[in-house]
Amino acid sequence: MTFFQSTWLLPFLALVSQLPFGANNRVDNLMTILLNVGSPTLATYSLMLTLLNTRWAKLRFSKITYPNADAVAHILSKLQQTVDCSRPLIVLPENDVWWSDLLVSLDINFAYTWSFANVASICWVAIAFLLTIIDTFTDSISINLSSPSNFIGLTVAFAWLWLIPLVITWLQFGSGCDRVTLHRALKQANRNVCVATENGAPVLASTKSGQRAISIAPYNGSLTSDEHRTPPVYNYARLFRWSAAVDTVYAAFTVASQRAALHLPVEGTVWETGDHECEIKADNRRGSMESVSNYIFAENEQLELNPNLGTEYLRA
Repeated sequence: MTFFQSTWLLPFLALVSQLPFGANNRVDNLMTILLNVGSPTLATYSLMLTLLNTRWAKLRFSKITYPNADAVAHILSKLQQTVDCSRPLIVLPENDVWWSDLLVSLDINFAYTWSFANVASICWVAIAFLLTIIDTFTDSISINLSSPSNFIGLTVAFAWLWLIPLVITWLQFGSGCDRVTLHRALKQANRNVCVATENGAPVLASTKSGQRAISIAPYNGSLTSDEHRTPPVYNYARLFRWSAAVDTVYAAFTVASQRAALHLPVEGTVWETGDHECEIKADNRRGSMESVSNYIFAENEQLELNPNLGTEYLRA
């Protein structure tokens, strides 16, 4: 077996290091490698789910006219981990800063995934694969065209070829997955979260409790441990829980948007007319804790808490 046939695996092993990781320990990162290499179908399935989830979330919120709807669509697309949306702080205008800060923080931390190492690894694989093809057919013609041993390296190289489009697609369209960076981005943005009070004067949420609008759900020791691992190869395990979180926020935005379209303020009966720069004025979005909470619920809707999904409506 010639040089290129005997070393066909080395470039692909180097390319494996460019897959998205980000777990909170080395064992989970090792499992990420084994899942990607051992089951290309599972890795591709998680990748396609990530892309379809992003398209679905942005499409759902594209018809919402309430403030920050575009921002929440991008945020949820980037946070395809197991998120708890226990406080969709939608109504209060003071939380516009929170939405924008979180979006900017996620964009800054996960805006650029390409690097020289990524490009060099992909180019190395492409060049090595091309040389393997040339070397295989050169030896076959010069030695024995019918000998199957001359095609062993080429055959296995073709079997690993799926890794190239997988890595490129993750680098181009993948969501943020580093657990430390995600927690830091959420912690930084959550400093500006405000909640309504009984008298209607918004205050920082940190003065009331430790709960925040969006957080990465901690692992609770259940059998569904895969959904709590942040690498995107595990997106297959959290599809339904993430979709439920999106539905929670979407339902609240939908009701708020419908009430705003009917010119119903959060509190009182007088609607402050906006202008082309601000269609919904801030005064229409302020009120007491009870008024703000009721504003995102449809009439006769029952408040249901589901701790398994972690996507319950709470008072904003």
